[in-house]
Amino acid sequence: MDAHLIEQWNATVGPDDTVYCIGDFCYMPGDTAIALAQMNGKKILICGNHDPMFKLMQGTQQQKEDAHGLALQCGFDDLHWQHTMRIEGIGQVKLSHFPYLPPKDAPEDQQRYLELRPKPTGENLLLHGHVHSYWQCQQDAGKPLMINVGIDVWGLRPVSEVALVSLFQKAGQP
Repeated sequence: MDAHLIEQWNATVGPDDTVYCIGDFCYMPGDTAIALAQMNGKKILICGNHDPMFKLMQGTQQQKEDAHGLALQCGFDDLHWQHTMRIEGIGQVKLSHFPYLPPKDAPEDQQRYLELRPKPTGENLLLHGHVHSYWQCQQDAGKPLMINVGIDVWGLRPVSEVALVSLFQKAGQP
């Protein structure tokens, strides 16, 4: 399976591309390093609950620095808990492994890690993972659009910026 995922990645990502990995990349640091060494592009990890540095990222400043060092040792180019950026055709975008807080009537399995969920802060879009194949695109009342960029809903490939802009615009966003 790893070989297929790496093949899909390299068919999508060029050597000079930058990819934001939205968490749950790999449980084991050694396995992560082996996989990343075979994958094209600059790879920036947005930490998820199944990444080896997850618990460290919730700790002291020293633990967060240790997590960053572990991410670099594994082959990532950078590590963030959340990140914001501008994408032409969308505007301000927030990246987080976790989606926004779910509605109160959401299934129980979507109610985990509530304290780690991002809060809307003026962005037009949230790119996230965590929910596997529950949805590709969702918007809850009063919140920006969320696009799940997990490979589960994208044919086991990273999602291009062009595809994200297209989906954002098809969803009727400004």
